[in-house]
Amino acid sequence: MLPIGGSTFVEDYTAWRANSDRFLDRLRNSYWLSHGEFRSTARCFYGDVYELDGAGYDVVILGQILVHLRDGLSALAAAARVCNDTLIVVEGNLDGKAAFANLCGRADRPDNPQAWYHYSHGWYREVLAMLGFESITITTGFYKCNVDGNPPEVDLATVCAMRQASGGRTTLSPFRAKRSLLRRLRAKSSLR
Repeated sequence: MLPIGGSTFVEDYTAWRANSDRFLDRLRNSYWLSHGEFRSTARCFYGDVYELDGAGYDVVILGQILVHLRDGLSALAAAARVCNDTLIVVEGNLDGKAAFANLCGRADRPDNPQAWYHYSHGWYREVLAMLGFESITITTGFYKCNVDGNPPEVDLATVCAMRQASGGRTTLSPFRAKRSLLRRLRAKSSLR
């Protein structure tokens, strides 16, 4: 959290913590409800986003998390370490070829202490290339937002990064990777 004067985080930490805990409980409950309803075999990780572990995953998805972290680069690097093939990042859309991060918090907006940085398209392309991804596509679109105080629709970028297969060929195009992922999810959840 950004320690902006006037924010609930600074002025009444106990109330902020109670509200945050309620929000996270609802998030966890919705995940586990969906997990059970669709008979999912997906694995959930609770822990330190900077210290991810495991044998590796074919697909790693980061959805609207980097904006809330002080060090998005280290979190992205941790996700890349456990990603065998495809890394998908969905975050606020900050178009631009230059590699830069934009500070979200403002002293005159104490109501938004939970957002740190938005990263440019150029930043994702450069950092993901450094992390060993060779096929990087970025698409954008507007999506419904249900967070009080935010606009009803937000502009998001979806970054799909893929490692190269041996022999210099990408294993799947981003479109085929998404379609393959959806097909596997439907098969595992019996959702048709």
